[in-house]
Amino acid sequence: MTGFALETRNLVKRYGRRRVLDGFTLAVPRGAVLGLVGANGAGKTTWMMTVAGLLRPASGTIDILGGGPFDAAIHAGRLALLPQDSELPLEATPTGLFYRFGRLQGLSAETARRSAAEVLKAVNLADRAKSSIRSLSHGMRTRVRVAQCFLGNPELVLLDEPLNGLDPLEADRLRRFLRARAGKQTIVISSHNLHDVEQLCTHVAFVENGKVVRMDTMSALTRGRSLESVFLEQAGERPEADELSPAERLVAKLKERGLTCVTAESCTGGGVGSAITAVPGSSAVFLGGVISYANEVKRDVLGVPQEVLDVHGAVSPECAERMASGARNLLKADLAVSLTGIAGPDGGSAEKPVGLVWFGLATKDGVRTEKMVFSGDRASVRAQAVDHALGLLLSAV
Repeated sequence: MTGFALETRNLVKRYGRRRVLDGFTLAVPRGAVLGLVGANGAGKTTWMMTVAGLLRPASGTIDILGGGPFDAAIHAGRLALLPQDSELPLEATPTGLFYRFGRLQGLSAETARRSAAEVLKAVNLADRAKSSIRSLSHGMRTRVRVAQCFLGNPELVLLDEPLNGLDPLEADRLRRFLRARAGKQTIVISSHNLHDVEQLCTHVAFVENGKVVRMDTMSALTRGRSLESVFLEQAGERPEADELSPAERLVAKLKERGLTCVTAESCTGGGVGSAITAVPGSSAVFLGGVISYANEVKRDVLGVPQEVLDVHGAVSPECAERMASGARNLLKADLAVSLTGIAGPDGGSAEKPVGLVWFGLATKDGVRTEKMVFSGDRASVRAQAVDHALGLLLSAV
């Protein structure tokens, strides 16, 4: 088994004389959430359709999960595709539709019913499971379309513009659902919304004129800059002069709103605080941080109960919650972010793999936690965790 869930090499697809795919080469690491970014007509949708067996390439090779190009006998239930602007039968119900889809991909009747209930609950549609598709709002239908791709937990999921046309609330719900899948499945997302890609993806591939021109981890590609500025630079456009990094945007927004923030870090060892304090003038909004690498510091400084550490462990939502609230109360700040995870290369398990990071965000309204599973080496996991923590703080300002 290779380290890649999907590999395409030198794919060519023609429409007449035009090459829509012109040597499209891409290797998607297992467990990654990869964002495909490119202008309209770059070849992103054609590549997905070709991988899924709906279009035949003129030349090139495809290897899906080590089993070669798409073959229903090999890949049924292992690969899922959400085509752009796909439609659902209006008189069907989500439960009935999902049951039939599950049976078609080889699930038993009992497993199909259980999986249908699980994914509908995951996208907050359990109460509309037996409603007709016709009666659902646009956002609900989109959530149904995305959810059906996760029936039976396929190993590889291809999503073409999954958040297109959603209002902010619906988009946030779907982002939460997709973030929760990170590390459990390999996901490829095509999107024109670079903010969504930056928030959701561990890896990014830039596509131009039917080929991949650049691919890397999100942290290595952006290096503290916004994905938009990197993309514009790659496309030959000059970014705006006032383009800011996530840390710079955070400091500017905190100043604008008169708020302060603090950090409680374990696996990142002060990386979030370092990113913030690298911004001139950050002392006006950043009060400080606690590097609680040892459990004793989590307990004695941040007030994490020993019972939480004994029962749930340091890498848990319960610990992240107490770390965030403890830092906010200790340093008397408006906002606090916490991180506790396993950066690797050792220390992981089946239940808590390397790359798992729990985040806590404490505000005046309470504390919420968030789980991410990052891929890559130790440095990459830590860098991605820092970027995600900055994004969490930005979301609360």
